[in-house]
Amino acid sequence: MVVSFIRLIRKTWKIKRPASEGELWTLRCMVIIPMITFMAASLPARQGDGFVQQVISLVRSDSLVRYVRELSGDTTVWVDDSLVRITTRSVQSGGNLLAQTYLAEKLRSYGLPVEVEHYNESRPRSANVIGLQKGTTAPRCTLIVCAHFDDIASGGTVPGADDNGSGAATVLEAARILSRQALPVTVVYAFWNEEEAGNIGSTAYARRSSQRKDSIIGVLNVDMTGFDSNNDGKVEIHANTYPRSHALAVMLNSVNTTYSMGLAPVTYIPGGSNSDHASFWNYGYGAIWLIEGYWSGDFNPGYHTAGDKIQRLNVGYFTKCSKLAIGSLAAFISAQPTTPVQEPDELPPKIALFQNYPNPFNPSTLIRYQLPTESHVTLTIFDPLGREIMTLVDATQTPGTRSITWNAGNLPNGVYFYRLRAGKFAETKKLVLMR
Repeated sequence: MVVSFIRLIRKTWKIKRPASEGELWTLRCMVIIPMITFMAASLPARQGDGFVQQVISLVRSDSLVRYVRELSGDTTVWVDDSLVRITTRSVQSGGNLLAQTYLAEKLRSYGLPVEVEHYNESRPRSANVIGLQKGTTAPRCTLIVCAHFDDIASGGTVPGADDNGSGAATVLEAARILSRQALPVTVVYAFWNEEEAGNIGSTAYARRSSQRKDSIIGVLNVDMTGFDSNNDGKVEIHANTYPRSHALAVMLNSVNTTYSMGLAPVTYIPGGSNSDHASFWNYGYGAIWLIEGYWSGDFNPGYHTAGDKIQRLNVGYFTKCSKLAIGSLAAFISAQPTTPVQEPDELPPKIALFQNYPNPFNPSTLIRYQLPTESHVTLTIFDPLGREIMTLVDATQTPGTRSITWNAGNLPNGVYFYRLRAGKFAETKKLVLMR
């Protein structure tokens, strides 16, 4: 269906072959975005997604608290082979550099390639930290989850536990969980610098993305989600009238309801522009801002002071907000097309069997493979003892990329295997059923 839409768009716009790679991915993401909006709007009526539920269940309060303690100087931490305390992350301080290294090392420990992006060579500390998880089927379509990591120190050290240790911790937790999965689209885990000076780091990134015509399908900016003095669970979602921004806001509200998060989201359209999401609005990208009671009257009184310590955080509320952010990210990913978007005349260069998605799964998963020539194909599921459970495919197939969904039904939890045979090619991969 996606390929048919691309054909129609190209015919309507009178685009002649061969199209540029950038043009193709722009068209592909144009098709994906309305699909996301539809999926987001229909989520409340759908049953819970197993992948989303699994991701939510993996969010741990102890991980979140540990990140905040380390980022706010409440405990010492190893950074660049030295035991240090990050007492402040003000851009004028050495603590800002320590925080950059800390974040980069954390992302690398999760197996992600990392760029410390220097956007102002005259100021060596002016750098964002960017972790990249490349998508498997639509790698040019990018979803960003982000937070600023700098804080502001006026006349002393500011721990910045809530502002924005809480947001940075949520992004780290998202990276810890999702880096283990094969995802269809590219996910960027971004930590912006100099938000406190006017969104400088995120503006530099958004400007560069616009110049390169990057296909950013959504930006989730997490900023201060740890304070709830009256336990009412209110959390604010700031969006604008861009369809992609609105789709993200709908998704967060839907995830809160569908997965019984226990929060009370308040959505503002148009919302405030006092954080890094506004940098992306300024360049036409869909973004939202997730924050505690900024407009609704329950904002951290220790904001921008030495009192912004972890002891002031409501850990239960903080964990729920992180689950909402990361669960919504997973739902947004789950709404993407899970088969590659290929030009009609483009043939795979070689035979290949891809890792199933999602993995682990419950109870269904998608298995993909590609054929460069016509072949007789068998695709078979085996149990851990090597006994054949079922044959999913046994047919002669024409060249192209194929996908098939396997529903494990009532099979018990555990490790299973799937084997593809096509001509002389044979390959086996592992999948995990986890209910």
